[in-house]
Amino acid sequence: MYAADLERIEVLSGPQGTLFGASSQAGVVRLITNKPDLGGFDAGASAGVSFTKSAETSYKAEAMLNVPVTDTFGLRGVFYLDDQGGYIDNVQGTQNLRDSARFRPADTVRSTACRLGRCAPASSRPPI
Repeated sequence: MYAADLERIEVLSGPQGTLFGASSQAGVVRLITNKPDLGGFDAGASAGVSFTKSAETSYKAEAMLNVPVTDTFGLRGVFYLDDQGGYIDNVQGTQNLRDSARFRPADTVRSTACRLGRCAPASSRPPI
């Protein structure tokens, strides 16, 4: 979810009632958006660009338009663009399985040899 033109964020501890659904036992995070303002016309915009070394460029743009249609009715629209550039460090042919895998030889596997809550002394543990 992209958070644009927010009035406030509410964090409600759980459990909540059925108003927020059955999945609200741990709590609810509510994103409250700005409501239309009947007081007058309003507009706003912002844009941004970011760069990551050896990766694609990221772009971001937001625009808001508030129009009071009558004394009791207004419209508020929010538009956004969020293009996150990717970064891949395994360009085909530069890394293989040996470069990206981990291996631990069989002699270094660790075990405590505990059974039913009782641990045997290290000298009497069976080999693994």
